[in-house]
Amino acid sequence: MMKNKTLILTLILLCGVSVAHAQLHTSENEIKDLIHQIDNALVKRDYIILNQIYADNMKLIAPNGYELTKEIVLSPFKNPNRKTSLTKIINENLHITVYDQFAYATMKTTHYFKEDKSTSYKNVYLFRNKDNQWKLQLITSILLK
Repeated sequence: MMKNKTLILTLILLCGVSVAHAQLHTSENEIKDLIHQIDNALVKRDYIILNQIYADNMKLIAPNGYELTKEIVLSPFKNPNRKTSLTKIINENLHITVYDQFAYATMKTTHYFKEDKSTSYKNVYLFRNKDNQWKLQLITSILLK
């Protein structure tokens, strides 16, 4: 009888660990997908997508140390006719860590522009899962030389 209880408890524990691991893996994939959506929206100048992903109280700490609000960050994207020289964004060394309703991602991000120019940054994104939806809360960006 004791062996059966031990076996049942072990199986329950293993199922719980498996479910937690699957949820963590799903969350990491969701964050990876959101980063990809952000990059595509930046290149395509898609205000609607960026507005959906960025939390209302989102902050960007720019490489120059300035703190920018969501409204300031998105203001150039409101005009769909405004031209951009950004052609693609590549992320390298992407590391995602998930803690309950929070996740952060660190990466080296390179922005490629027309005329074969590029700029690289070390970025840290902080996401929050509220009402079962991930939103980008904070971006810190350091210019790499």
